[in-house]
Amino acid sequence: FVDSCFSGGVDGKGLFGGDVGATTMNARKVKFNKRKMVVFSAGANKEYSNGYDQKAYRMFGYFTMKNILQGKKDIKSIYKKTKKQTYDTSLSEYGDLRAQSPTIDGNFRLKL
Repeated sequence: FVDSCFSGGVDGKGLFGGDVGATTMNARKVKFNKRKMVVFSAGANKEYSNGYDQKAYRMFGYFTMKNILQGKKDIKSIYKKTKKQTYDTSLSEYGDLRAQSPTIDGNFRLKL
């Protein structure tokens, strides 16, 4: 598992105020072996990567780690639960304009 989120900071200084990660950049499409790997993304294109102030983490990262630490082993169940928690919490915390819906690509049948 690799968490490589751009949080809006460079050299210890924030580029953006508030608790929103910089997700309006256009990332290049990356090729990877979709039989051997799976990629979770914090949100769909043009969505915010919300912070979760109550837990002092990014919202998606918090729920992903929580589900793994609770013993979930298969990627599909980790993703489904994380997606629901992230989406529901983003709506309740920030409303429709900052809804966050994680995505998945690759082999979701893998197990940890």
